[in-house]
Amino acid sequence: MSDSDVDDGDDPDEYAAAFAALSDPNRVAVLRALWDADGHEATFSELRHAVGMRDSGQFNYHLGKLCDTFVRQTEAGTYELRMAGLYTVGSLLAGTYTDDRTVGPRPAGESCPECGAEATFEYDGDWFRLYCTACGTEEGDGETRNGDVASDEAPDGETPDDEAPDGVADGESPEPFAQMPVPGGVFADYEAESVPQVAIDHADATLQTARRGFCPFCHGPTTTTVHVETYDEDEVVTRPRDAQRRADEADRSLAATSVPYTPTDGADDTDHEERPETAPTPSVPHAEFTCERCGEALQAGLGVSLLDHPLVGSLYYDHGRDVREASLVDVFTLDPTRAWIVQTEPLRAVVRYVVDDEAVELVVDDSLEVVETYRGPASEA
Repeated sequence: MSDSDVDDGDDPDEYAAAFAALSDPNRVAVLRALWDADGHEATFSELRHAVGMRDSGQFNYHLGKLCDTFVRQTEAGTYELRMAGLYTVGSLLAGTYTDDRTVGPRPAGESCPECGAEATFEYDGDWFRLYCTACGTEEGDGETRNGDVASDEAPDGETPDDEAPDGVADGESPEPFAQMPVPGGVFADYEAESVPQVAIDHADATLQTARRGFCPFCHGPTTTTVHVETYDEDEVVTRPRDAQRRADEADRSLAATSVPYTPTDGADDTDHEERPETAPTPSVPHAEFTCERCGEALQAGLGVSLLDHPLVGSLYYDHGRDVREASLVDVFTLDPTRAWIVQTEPLRAVVRYVVDDEAVELVVDDSLEVVETYRGPASEA
């Protein structure tokens, strides 16, 4: 973010002064003591005893440095944590500043949305990534960023696979199909085999916070927009018949910005099982949640972004499944069989969910608002 993006009200000196108040370990101990106190409130003597400082004058000096910003004195004369103090201790417990744990490549418990092989999970201390060592899948649900993905050795000193997939150099991890930032402390209370699912659940919670209009980083308001992403196809894509027809219609609606649609051999484009090789590259929509305050943006497929819609939840529930336990493959949407554009002016995109033999389709506008719904047999969706 450039200097021009910073609000005029931002004062780096003020921020530095706030952090300087935490520069002494005794003051951090005071915040921890208040955190542990009943109702986050304690008396002067209770705090001094908890911190273990004999000199009351020195303790009063350190407590005074925290007052107003992190701690407030109540009318009863006790001390309590302010919101800044709560967030500060929460960040410390989350390991945001101190936890440098990493998790080497291990089975993710999820399938690659491209080839169906078991995906690999990796955490570098800041971001978790899901990628496929079989096909090197590059795109999928979750926020993505540019740059090479660091490759760490597995805990036993061996790489997960003997050979890298096509297009991936030996010793490098393939580009992820999903990745999100996660504080290391999130994993502290879980067994190693649970870490991949914990990371996925945390990512889902992060995205839902943004979806509901709050930045998960600075808590500012977010703006939601739907963007079109071009997804390259190397092979013919097989789809349900009507999903094929709808996607073909979407491709034709983008003829001005895509390769012209040309049915093969004069075939009726409303009644075929496979996408012709000459069809244009499909344009796949995704959601972007941008903070109006800090400018941070998260991207996600439409399937993940709308997984909490009541119609989707009822579809899963009626088939004896919990939508909260839906696999990434179930909602993978950088795939023209699961999300597509039906018109550009105004923008209308469709996301499709299928459970057993039934489907739900949600039509959204450019702000991800659902403007039309369908539920019925998957063959007719």
